[in-house]
Amino acid sequence: MRTKTKVSFTIDEDIYAVIDKASKTLNLAKSQLAQEAFSLWLKKQTESLMAKGYDEMAEEDKAFADVTFEAQSQILTISQERLEKRFGRPSKDSMDDVDKAIKLSLAL
Repeated sequence: MRTKTKVSFTIDEDIYAVIDKASKTLNLAKSQLAQEAFSLWLKKQTESLMAKGYDEMAEEDKAFADVTFEAQSQILTISQERLEKRFGRPSKDSMDDVDKAIKLSLAL
């Protein structure tokens, strides 16, 4: 069940005159017009904040993509077989260090 709260506020006379005329023309209570106006204002504010948030997220995503692309371009790919022939098989600790370095460079 919806409940209503009575409020009182002061507005300019010219705005009141427009509200009063709209109320009579549309056969709606001034309180209903005010409620609809506030609802529209809140919706607009919410949409504006959401759009701003999406823009900020897009900027962060772009910055992250730039960083990871740069990091990816710095990674040299060499086949495991060629490495083993030239240097032998790396130790588990060495591979752990390589994994850590890759994760750090990719910001993971």
